[in-house]
Amino acid sequence: MNIKDLENQYLLAKQRYYEGQPILSDYEFDLLEEKLKSFNSQVTKIVGSANLKDAKFNHVSPMLSLNKIQVHHNVEFPTNQFLSWYNTFKIQESELEATPKFDGSSCNLIYENGKLQWALTRGDKERGQNISEKMKFIVPETINILDKVEIRGEVVIPSDLFNQKYGNIYKNPRNFVAGILGRDENDEETMKDFHFVSFECRIHTSSGHYHHPHTFQFLKENNFITAPIVHKFKAKDFKSAYDIFSDFRKKSLYQLDGIVIKFDESERNQIGETEHHPKWAIAIKFPPKEAITTIKEIIWNSGISGEFTPVGNLEPIDLDGTTVSNVSLHNYGNVVQNGLFPGAKVIIVKSGDIIPIVQKIIEPKFDDIQKHIPTTCTTPECKLEIQNEIHLVCTNPNCTNRQIHRLARGIASFGLRNVAGATINKLYTANYKTILDIFDNQKFNETELIKSGEFKKGRQLEILLESRNNPTNKITLPLIVNALAFDNVGWSTAVQISKLFEGKQPDFTGLNSSAYTPFLNQNSNEYKLVNQFIQVLESNGFQIQPEEEIQITTETVKYEMTGSPKPYGFKTKEEFVNLIKKNGYLHTGLDKSTHVLITDDLNSSSSKMEKARKLGIQIKTYDQILNEIK
Repeated sequence: MNIKDLENQYLLAKQRYYEGQPILSDYEFDLLEEKLKSFNSQVTKIVGSANLKDAKFNHVSPMLSLNKIQVHHNVEFPTNQFLSWYNTFKIQESELEATPKFDGSSCNLIYENGKLQWALTRGDKERGQNISEKMKFIVPETINILDKVEIRGEVVIPSDLFNQKYGNIYKNPRNFVAGILGRDENDEETMKDFHFVSFECRIHTSSGHYHHPHTFQFLKENNFITAPIVHKFKAKDFKSAYDIFSDFRKKSLYQLDGIVIKFDESERNQIGETEHHPKWAIAIKFPPKEAITTIKEIIWNSGISGEFTPVGNLEPIDLDGTTVSNVSLHNYGNVVQNGLFPGAKVIIVKSGDIIPIVQKIIEPKFDDIQKHIPTTCTTPECKLEIQNEIHLVCTNPNCTNRQIHRLARGIASFGLRNVAGATINKLYTANYKTILDIFDNQKFNETELIKSGEFKKGRQLEILLESRNNPTNKITLPLIVNALAFDNVGWSTAVQISKLFEGKQPDFTGLNSSAYTPFLNQNSNEYKLVNQFIQVLESNGFQIQPEEEIQITTETVKYEMTGSPKPYGFKTKEEFVNLIKKNGYLHTGLDKSTHVLITDDLNSSSSKMEKARKLGIQIKTYDQILNEIK
């Protein structure tokens, strides 16, 4: 691109940002801005956007932008850049003030005679859009100063609240806030979910303006929400101050994208401002949690159900300290409908700060799907079908891939240590086809394992045998049913099915009938297989223990799960279930009595997620639950 193209891209990206519909990630925008600055482009001196509708109300003083220093992963920390800014003003040993940089929508409140007159967006720095009717729901109507006063801050929404109420529809808290503020209609209910976090107070008199000498004290006295952390430090301690906020970011109520560092109020007028930014403040931007990249190819993985799940292999990108090369594309239908073929340009973010997901498709790429889907599975009997135009499925129940996944599920259910992918494949090749074979001592012993040709005498084989003989998880009937990996049978269904083998009355309310119906017939293959596994375990010396039942009270939280807790440090779902059980969480099916659905991806379109949304059930991520029970 030539310089003119880059400038046009910059101006369009800026306009879309203020409209709440960004076409570049924050990180990509900052890189573009730095590149244009290196060419001495004048467009970087433009504050806000002049293209926003209704941006026609005057600010009392210009609402400027901030100069920025970007922190990158795997690059030298920018201490020298920071000191270069600080030393420009030759104010010796001045104490600096650091506050969080909120990723919200800027707003300027104007008070006269102690009463709120206007609430304006940044606009083009000189004039902003009037959002007074919206802001009156969330800011004080009066203050205790009669002079003309400007109070500046960010309109934000708590991250957890956004995820619970709006995350299934909107992708990003900042864009959601900007979109609501930009609408013509006045949505009181939604506005009351927003917070105005204030951080600056300018007092105007006939002789000029000055910064309130005790900003945060004044703001708190007048019932404003203020920065949850204000850190005073000396310039030599810049790195340690940064680390404090980097750590705080992980537990912040709001979405943050950096730190704002300012000189003391008493020094700001002396230091002054440019037409673009206050010289007395600078933003330190965190490394990106979102990034733009391109899908290179599609990799298809199959699981227990036989469904092939597409994974996008990406141009590697740094995302919050991790090099991301792959991202889930969910299902066949998602690829076809949204143009997620090789060449598609996408924004990648981390869901729950852990799992990379596609947040937005910047440039879709459509192609002939037949070029990109597998044509065969593992055996000649396998047949691939497209079901409901959404799922690509192998319909062969004896497919080798499906059998290996069932074996892996069984091994994981018992919590066998150090038994993972390569070892499981070797076990299957050695003719250990099901979890029953693993717990049959006549088959699973040192002699037979060595005889198979897949294992050799030594410490590795000893570890495998020790792990099988001492499973981590307590052997219960629900675990036995779950370990057999029947189609559509998750943990909550397994708990109810297990009651049939104890002579108890199960409660199948809200559960998939196709999953439990076969077990209602004691002559079915499924019912017989559970009994057979029970006999194998008992005859080989493994004790089956009763399942501990939670006494249901008004404090009991009924929940269902979707996705996997593995990215949060759990080897199996059972480990997670057992942990939160101690905190009053009861794993049930998904119906109107369920309190919460726990997911690894708030943007997932799985059937459980769709059902939870229709029923109005609260949706939380695994890490949110873990934070709540700490």
